Amino acid sequence: MDAIGVSSLANNLISHDGTRWMGNECILNSNADVGMLIDTSRCTLGLPSNHGNRVLVIGNSYSAAFVPAFEQLSTDTNTVFTVTSSWGASPIDTILNSSAWSAANDYYWSELLPNLISGLISGDAVFITSDLSQLLPSAMDQEAMRRIEVFRSGLSDFSSKLSKRGISLFILGPLPFAREAMCSPSMATPQWFTPNGAPCIYYTRAETEHRQSPVRRVLAELESVSLLTVVNLDSIFCPTDVCTYHGTDGIILYRDVYSHPSAEAARLSAGPMHEQLSLP
Repeated sequence: MDAIGVSSLANNLISHDGTRWMGNECILNSNADVGMLIDTSRCTLGLPSNHGNRVLVIGNSYSAAFVPAFEQLSTDTNTVFTVTSSWGASPIDTILNSSAWSAANDYYWSELLPNLISGLISGDAVFITSDLSQLLPSAMDQEAMRRIEVFRSGLSDFSSKLSKRGISLFILGPLPFAREAMCSPSMATPQWFTPNGAPCIYYTRAETEHRQSPVRRVLAELESVSLLTVVNLDSIFCPTDVCTYHGTDGIILYRDVYSHPSAEAARLSAGPMHEQLSLP
């Protein structure tokens, strides 16, 4: 694996064209980063062209995990990707954040992102790349359903504001519940003494889709009225009847126990992302 562990999420990436994503300069790591400004020239992959557009990637640590995908997309298309992250951020500003990163989350959504979005022009896009599992407890209750409704209304309002300026909205669909697999990259990697990898607790694809269904319904509803486009990576992260740590050709899909996609899985994701983002 190219990158292992949470710390690898902030690894710098220099593209073959010389553009760069400078890790910690593009991330709010903690509440101490409130007030930090992001220099987009240090967090953008791809060279601007007269025929391309810009995608502003926003989200929690998942957006950093997918940087290798955005680097590949910037190579394959006429699109540049400015990638930002705020650890522990809510998937939309209307979701109350009580995490250890709550102050950073509030600053990210209320000040930093509006400033970055103001630099976009008609034809550009925003891509929310976040972990949506926080909206999907194992047992849905009234409070969980209320949060999903807040999520729906927040996404609708955010999209409407962007649409008035000719800016599209994309969102990453929910990924499998790998955090609950009681697994790790080292456990999932076959060894001579565990040729099939150590025992991990996996959901089937049917179980995964059933638990995800409240969020999937909301996203499908908003997509049906052209408020956003959902980017679905099921073919990468659950290619068989069971959603394991293993992808096609045996690659390990996650870099840590917290379900952050591996660099290899991110690069594989560039293909389906290209199709669904409708990039030139």
